[in-house]
Amino acid sequence: MQPAQVLNKPATAAHDPQGMGVRPHEGFADAGDNVKVPEQAGVPLLCLGRGWGTYLGPVQQNRPHSHHLIQIAWSPSTAFELSAGDYKVRGMGHVVDAGASHCMQSAEPVRLLFLDPAMPIARGWRAISGGNVCELDPVQVQQLETRLQQWIHAKADDSNDPPLAGTREQALAEWLSAKLDQPLRACDAAQVLGLSEGRFLHWFTQVHGLPFRPYVRWLRLQKALRCLAEGATLTEAAYASGFSDSAHLSRSFAASFGIAPRGLQRVRIRLSKSAGPDVAGVLTP
Repeated sequence: MQPAQVLNKPATAAHDPQGMGVRPHEGFADAGDNVKVPEQAGVPLLCLGRGWGTYLGPVQQNRPHSHHLIQIAWSPSTAFELSAGDYKVRGMGHVVDAGASHCMQSAEPVRLLFLDPAMPIARGWRAISGGNVCELDPVQVQQLETRLQQWIHAKADDSNDPPLAGTREQALAEWLSAKLDQPLRACDAAQVLGLSEGRFLHWFTQVHGLPFRPYVRWLRLQKALRCLAEGATLTEAAYASGFSDSAHLSRSFAASFGIAPRGLQRVRIRLSKSAGPDVAGVLTP
């Protein structure tokens, strides 16, 4: 990985709800569990986990935008252009730190990987990069492309299986599912499990790989996408997943991915219980 210049990120970066420039289609489609190829029938795919997300599909020329997730973008066959402040480069892959204003243009479908900064692998990358925008070399692009199918189709990983009945994880999962349309506090979750709040927070991060609050945010985004895929309106999806209204959901989604939910029309949606994609070693300089 070749680090580029450090970007000066403004204290109040404006989020462009349509910044990412995903090409619009009508309606929503749920990819289910039988995704065979990334751009099947030319329909884009969004796979959303807990602490990470991947988008596979076309992007149009877009306006500068930012989001609070780290973005890794690459194309397996065609170079594309990335602009971030004074940093402009055309290459096969790039990494943009969380909060950095950027825009990209590609004539061919691309792959986008989003990582929550609270994830261990994301924190490690930020520590190494010092906030830089980085260009991926061809070997790293190939590694990411090879692992892409593992992220989307993972079946054998235990983290994709439901928690065992009667376990602490199962009790918490059931409580979160029942309360997701309401405010969720760590102290209440700790009480459900009979733990102190401090002990609960430590245990939760160890088990799930994310602190409680970011994890809940990802659960809410997953639930909203599931509702939209099943035909709910934006307002119905917002209320069902614990957002105050459709505007709150749209702002939260744009803050994460640089695009409002309405821009995901006719995108195949896949939801995953995986703790995150295995990019260990790929982002090591």
